[in-house]
Amino acid sequence: MDGEVSVKNIVRALRRSAEFDITQQELADAVGVDRTTIAKIERGRPPTGPVMLRICRFFGKAPHEVFYDDYVVSTLQDVLRRRERRKAKNDRSRSKSPSSRDMGAIHTPRERPNAPGIG
Repeated sequence: MDGEVSVKNIVRALRRSAEFDITQQELADAVGVDRTTIAKIERGRPPTGPVMLRICRFFGKAPHEVFYDDYVVSTLQDVLRRRERRKAKNDRSRSKSPSSRDMGAIHTPRERPNAPGIG
């Protein structure tokens, strides 16, 4: 499948599960496609949008629960890692910088104790 997009899925696992235990042909008949289409999908060929939705509806699952690819998974993992790093950085900066209440009174040069006066 050089140059083609490969989409991982759990169609075969769902189809063979104890809950469903159906053949490729039975699934194909249920979603209105050829058996060879189901075989190709199980091998990683991306289905069309309508076929994907019909397969998901048949199994009672959302598309993201059935179909995924390495790019999507790695992208989501990267986003989650960046989000965690950003949160940790924000937490560290909040713990280091005092709040405005902790800074105490702000003094002008004349009000500061032991400061030379101006003028």
